[in-house]
Amino acid sequence: PLTGATFSAEDGAPQDATADFAATDTRRFFPDTLFYSAHAKTGPDGTAVLEIETPDSLTEWRLTARALSGLDAFGWGTSSTVTKKDVICRLVAPRFWTDRDEGTVSTVVHNNLAAETEFVVRLSANGAQQEKKLKVAAHGMGRLDWPVTASNVGEILLKAEALSKASSDAM
Repeated sequence: PLTGATFSAEDGAPQDATADFAATDTRRFFPDTLFYSAHAKTGPDGTAVLEIETPDSLTEWRLTARALSGLDAFGWGTSSTVTKKDVICRLVAPRFWTDRDEGTVSTVVHNNLAAETEFVVRLSANGAQQEKKLKVAAHGMGRLDWPVTASNVGEILLKAEALSKASSDAM
């Protein structure tokens, strides 16, 4: 793992940190299971309502419910739900580097909005931050590659952001 990273000289330095972008929370919660409860209780009509926090994973979730009442009353049902956003920023990075390795970290921006949108895409690595502009067609995607050099041994924290006035995402 790596504790530091340096960006190559051709990458742009952050320009306007105070620009008016749509607010976003950094996605961090990526569990394998949406929710599990072995003891949810149904009402007299046989239904149950459960409030859950959806993970930051942007995917389709398969829902399965099984019920038992008494000795011989069983039931089950399946459904699905989708968690999605209008703008999705994905980070593509090697799983590990060693000291002085050089490589590429990529950011992929999916624009699910109805119009072409210009994004300010930021990549931060342990406090060092760079940004570039990227136009992405409506319902399209774009990719930016960032040359990075491992400058220290240890761990690194990467953050990618795709910011626009209409919608934003970060992870």
